Amino acid sequence: MTAVLAGGLVALFAFALATARDWLKDRRTRQRREQAVLRALQGEIASLRPGAENDLALVQHELQQLLPGKRALLNPLNPLGTSFLDLVRIDPPAALIAHEDALPQLRDVARRAQQVDEMIRAREAFRAANQALSGLYDTLEKYDALIERWLSELLEALGRLERLLDGIAPSKEPPKGSDSVSRMP
Repeated sequence: MTAVLAGGLVALFAFALATARDWLKDRRTRQRREQAVLRALQGEIASLRPGAENDLALVQHELQQLLPGKRALLNPLNPLGTSFLDLVRIDPPAALIAHEDALPQLRDVARRAQQVDEMIRAREAFRAANQALSGLYDTLEKYDALIERWLSELLEALGRLERLLDGIAPSKEPPKGSDSVSRMP
């Protein structure tokens, strides 16, 4: 009878150890995944800035050229892309959920980037289809003024989000030895 009881206790202890090990393993895996998502999100957000700044510079240059009597070749603008929101849409990292401003700011930047992208696409479609239109430059000037305003607002929102993510997200480099388990020889 005592052997059966001892065997039961050993089995219960083994089960508790296996459960604890699995819980710790899942927790470490989840933390690594969340850190990877946050690093990827930082990279995606950082890659938005150069495109937005380039488009803003092109638009500002064109607005100076589109003044009456200064008609010139117009540069095409490149859409920015908003795939970064897909990284956190389904399973946002706990660090983003814990910070009450993170997800709203992320959605705001995504909305603004999508708005700019749609306006750029509309401008480019209009520019390509209406080369011979007599009011082409006047209409493009209106497009460019709106795009300039929206890009400036996007860059401001982007700066706020970058500062917020710098305080939340892990460093760019994963810690050394985080993937391996140290073992005694």
